[in-house]
Amino acid sequence: MFAEVFDYRAGKGHIGAMDITSSERAGAWEPIIRESHHLSYPYLFQLDGSLYCAPEACVSGRLTAFACVDFPYRWERAGTLFDQPAVDASVIFTGGLWWLFCTFPQDSSAGLHAFWSRNPMRGWTPHRLNPIKVNSANSRPAGALFHMDGVLIRPAQDCSQRYGSAVVLNEVRVLTPTAFSEFPRARISPRAEYPAGLHTVNATDSCIVVDGLKDYWEPRKPFLLARRGFRRFGH
Repeated sequence: MFAEVFDYRAGKGHIGAMDITSSERAGAWEPIIRESHHLSYPYLFQLDGSLYCAPEACVSGRLTAFACVDFPYRWERAGTLFDQPAVDASVIFTGGLWWLFCTFPQDSSAGLHAFWSRNPMRGWTPHRLNPIKVNSANSRPAGALFHMDGVLIRPAQDCSQRYGSAVVLNEVRVLTPTAFSEFPRARISPRAEYPAGLHTVNATDSCIVVDGLKDYWEPRKPFLLARRGFRRFGH
């Protein structure tokens, strides 16, 4: 399992991996990708027989792909996948083309953009209708796209009430370089274990992983925020 591991003291995240098949290692995050800037949303995809991870790094102004050298813990920089500050970029090959869905920092909760390519490492063409959707309730990507019963499903965050309040599964009905439409097919709401929100959902044939939100009071929070601001000011 891959996830953002956030350091609240530094105010920055890196990408970690956890072996959930081993009872001895379950619960232990192993750092796999670190940068000088914040990383999140580790999106995995396969290209020409190789496995890549493209974590969000919108503060860097680009999306970098890392190739897996020794699964799951060794990764090497493979190059720039997308030369824009994409938020929660999600990639899939379908209908004979590669597609990249994302939002951008200026409208990260509502404005969905799409790009297509014949080779994702050689550039992307913007969708003719960008932004293809503007809706804070089901635009921002929330996990890997997948096919179910022959239908393409695109998970999206419901940010209408707060960031990542729930996940909506959208059925993509039309996807071409010049046309797009999707319909909200189902909604996955928070449960008792994570009552404040649901951020992403990802699935394999045998496992479903979600990350949920629970609000709680941390007595050290004012001190940590103050120290983080002092460090930024000092630099």
